[in-house]
Amino acid sequence: SYNASGSNCSDGYVGFSGSNNNFFGSFLRSPQLNCTGLNEVTMTFDLSNSYNATQPNDRIYFNMWAPTAAAPSGAYINATMVDGVATNTMNFSEVRNCKRVTVTFNLSSVTNKSAILFFLNVNCGYNSAPVFYFKLDKINMAEALKSVE
Repeated sequence: SYNASGSNCSDGYVGFSGSNNNFFGSFLRSPQLNCTGLNEVTMTFDLSNSYNATQPNDRIYFNMWAPTAAAPSGAYINATMVDGVATNTMNFSEVRNCKRVTVTFNLSSVTNKSAILFFLNVNCGYNSAPVFYFKLDKINMAEALKSVE
């Protein structure tokens, strides 16, 4: 949900906080973005998240929906790099407070780059009582400036 105040990083943020979270999962999707002429797109944002040593499967992962030769109507394609590491996932392995995160998407397999959807997916891996939270703030996709209407 969007909250107009209470962010650690600025006035507003998108996020969740709760306990007894029942394997909570949520995603944030971009509007369709026109990435024509681009071979790679970089997303940046600030992340604040909970940490619980007994819950190593809490995480955020990144992908996009785009047409490929194998799936002309579209398929999920994982991000290729998160903060310089070849992965599409960032585990909540520590408390983060306004950590700037950089996610890279490789568009080389995309056959039509005119209307790509980008996803930030957050999952609590447990049905337990500890507070689980995340806050996403200052999301920027400057490399894909043209929004498709």
